[in-house]
Amino acid sequence: MPNYLYPINTMRFGGLASGIDTETMVNDLMKVENMKVDRLKQDRQIVEWRRDAYRDITNKLRAFKDEFFNIAKPTNYMLSPNTYKNYRSTISGNETALSVSANADAVPGVYNIQVINLAESAKISGTKTFDNLNLNTKLLELKGLGDDGSFSFDDEGKAEIVINGETIIIDKDMTVRQLMNEINGNKEANVKLTYSSITGKFVLQSKDMGGKAELDVIDDKNTFLSFLGIEGTEVVTGKDAEIRININNEKDEDGLVYHNITSSSNTFTRDGITFNLYDITADDMDNNTVTIRITEDVEASFDKIKNFVDKYNELIDEINTKLMEKSYRDFPPLTDDQRSAMSEKDIELWEEKAMSGLLRNDPILQKLVYEMRNALNTNVEGVDIRLSDIGITTGKWYEHGKLYIDEQKLKEALAEDPDKVMELFIKSDGKSYNPNLSAEERRVRYNNVGIIRRISDILEDNIRTTRNKNNKKGLLLEKAGIVGDVTEFQNTMNDQLKEFDKRIDRMNEQLFSKEEYYWRQFTAMEKAIQQMNTQSLWLAQQLNMGSY
Repeated sequence: MPNYLYPINTMRFGGLASGIDTETMVNDLMKVENMKVDRLKQDRQIVEWRRDAYRDITNKLRAFKDEFFNIAKPTNYMLSPNTYKNYRSTISGNETALSVSANADAVPGVYNIQVINLAESAKISGTKTFDNLNLNTKLLELKGLGDDGSFSFDDEGKAEIVINGETIIIDKDMTVRQLMNEINGNKEANVKLTYSSITGKFVLQSKDMGGKAELDVIDDKNTFLSFLGIEGTEVVTGKDAEIRININNEKDEDGLVYHNITSSSNTFTRDGITFNLYDITADDMDNNTVTIRITEDVEASFDKIKNFVDKYNELIDEINTKLMEKSYRDFPPLTDDQRSAMSEKDIELWEEKAMSGLLRNDPILQKLVYEMRNALNTNVEGVDIRLSDIGITTGKWYEHGKLYIDEQKLKEALAEDPDKVMELFIKSDGKSYNPNLSAEERRVRYNNVGIIRRISDILEDNIRTTRNKNNKKGLLLEKAGIVGDVTEFQNTMNDQLKEFDKRIDRMNEQLFSKEEYYWRQFTAMEKAIQQMNTQSLWLAQQLNMGSY
C-alpha cells in the first residue's frame, strides 16, 4: 500500500456473509498494482544513486584542484614557477644578522653580504619615567601634567594635537589606553604610540620605516608632549636599511667588488632573493661578512612533480574504475517488502551490486578523461619538448592513461634546463580562465598554454561554481550539483527526482482509487449475499410454520 493517507468513505465488509477473506483477496489483487509504484521507486533510487556517484567524483576533482591549484597553498601550487625552479640556501658567518630565501627568479651563486644599517622608523622617545602606569587611568587623574596636574583642556573639555597633518581630539574623560587607541587608529596620521612597562617610557614613532618616514607633531600647549615625557625631545629621523653585497667573489684591481643596496624595509627582494635583516654585522665591516650560497634544489622540484603525477594517477584511476565498473541488471534496488525480508548483511551485498556500474561509459566522465589525457600529450606552442622528453610517459593502453616517471631523466631535465620544463608545464597566454570564450578562442588558448594550465581549465569547465554568460556552472554541477552550493537542489538530476516524486504521487492516488473500487465491489457482493441469506431464512421460517 502507498505511504499516503486518504479518507476512506466506503464501509467495508470483510467476508461476514460470504466467509471470504476479503482483505487478503484485495491485498493480493493490489500486489500487481503496487508493483508499478515499486518500479517507479526503483527507477528513482537509481537516479538518486547516480547523482550521488557524480557528486563523489566531483568532490574528488575539487580536492585535487584544491591541493594543486590553490594559490593559498604554495607548497603544492602547480601554477607557480617556484614548483619547477627551487633553490636551497646555506649561510656561514654571522647567521643571526640576516636570512635569505630564493624564488624562481634567483640566480645560483655565492653572495658575500655586509649589513651596514637596519631600517628604522622616525620616532620621539620619552625621557620621563612613569612607573607602574595603569593604562586604564583617566587622563584627568594623572599628576604632574598641566597647571591642575593633568592635561590642559578647553572649556568644552577637549584638547587638540596635530600629527602628520591629522588633528587628534583628546577628551578629558579618556583613559591613557583610549588615548593610545585614538592615535594608533588614525590611518592618516600613520603613527604608533607605545608604552613599555619595563622602561616606564612612551615612544611615538611612524609606522613607515626608512629615510622618508614622517613624524611631525604640533602641540601648541605642550601638554601632549609633556604628558609623554618628551617635551623638548627632537625627532629622530627614519633610516634606510643598507647592505653591501659581492656576487660570486667579483674582483677588480682593488679587491672584492661590493654593490650597495638600500631599502626602506628590513625585508626586501632583489633578483629573486628575499633578504631579512636582523642586525648589523659589525663595526669592522671588512672582517665580518655573511656568505650565502644559493644552489638549485632539483630534488624539491622533482618531489613536487612526482606528487602531482601520483595524485593525478589516483584520480584518473578512480574515474576509469567507475567508467568500466560492471553493471548487474539482475540486482535492481530493493523494494520495501524485499528489504523487510532480508538480513542487513544480505541487503548490503545486494545493494553493492545494485549500485555497481551506475557511471559505466558515462559520456561526461569519458569526455573529462579524454581531455585530461589529450592535455598531457598535445604539443605546447613555442615549447620544443614534450612530457616524454623529460621522462614522463603513459603506460599500456589498458592502463587508461596512467603516467610513469623516469626519475633520472626528469631530474636531468630539471637540472639542465628548468626554464624549459617550467614552460612545458605552465606557459601562459597572459590571460585568466574564461568560460565565455568562443570555440576558436578556446582552441588558440589551449594550444598556447602549458599542460598544467590546460588541466586547470578542464577542471574549471567541469566543477566551476561561477556562472558563464548563459548562467551555467560547471558541467558536473549542472548535472548533479554539490552540497553547500545552490546546485545542491538546482540540477538536472534533482529535476528528474522531482518528476519521479510527482509520478509516484499520481500513481499512489490511482492505487488508492483502485483499492477502493475493489472494496466497493466486495462490499456490494457481501451485501447481496447477506440479503439472500436473510430472504432464505425468512422463507425457511415460513415453510416451517405452514407444516403445523
